[in-house]
Amino acid sequence: MTPQQLTATVEYSRHLAGNFLSLALRLDQKVEYEAGQYLSLQVNPEGERRSYSLASWPSQPKLELVVDTTPMGKGSKFILGLKPGDEVPILFPLGRFTIEQTVGTVIDRRLIFIATGSGIVPLRSMIHSLLEDKQYRGPVDLHWGMRFQDDLFWVQEFENLATSFSNFKFDISLSKADDRWHACWGHVNDCLVKHYQTFSGGSAFICGNEVVIADVAKLLAKKGMPPSQIFHEQFF
Repeated sequence: MTPQQLTATVEYSRHLAGNFLSLALRLDQKVEYEAGQYLSLQVNPEGERRSYSLASWPSQPKLELVVDTTPMGKGSKFILGLKPGDEVPILFPLGRFTIEQTVGTVIDRRLIFIATGSGIVPLRSMIHSLLEDKQYRGPVDLHWGMRFQDDLFWVQEFENLATSFSNFKFDISLSKADDRWHACWGHVNDCLVKHYQTFSGGSAFICGNEVVIADVAKLLAKKGMPPSQIFHEQFF
């Protein structure tokens, strides 16, 4: 799929949790893309761009982005200033971090999705596409590491998916949990060790900062997953 220069219309901007917001964009034409891809958004008249993974998946009628506005850079400020009806130039679709790397030839392999922070965004796209659009039958596991409970979003959505699809399960770990938290404490690596004796026979999709990706990849390889089955997207 060749990237196209397009104009998207803002449908809505909504607060999710903490400094995370959801931005929905509408296109006047249907553009084919794969779950896990991203778009490049022009954020000023000078033509500067910022890249954002898609939280939506191909069967959805809109493109959804989730933006962590904490850095308050040019991209964050531009997005915070958008309102419904605004038109924004985008370059789309982009990226090779997609489930098609594995799915298509394999129908029952265990797929393990591992995210930190906003790295959850493309993984949400992949998981919905797998379960709802592709009717994937193999085990689909999600492990999401965050710092604080108040920054979590989509928890009820993942619970609903786990109820609807018996092959899906998810786990959240908090590195700075308080007394309200009764699930996994620590970094996502710590919780992975608790859940798996081996990672052989599976494939992993990892998204987060480069340090976490490197640590998780080492753990997966050490416990039996071939490097050829470890796919990742880095957020800096």
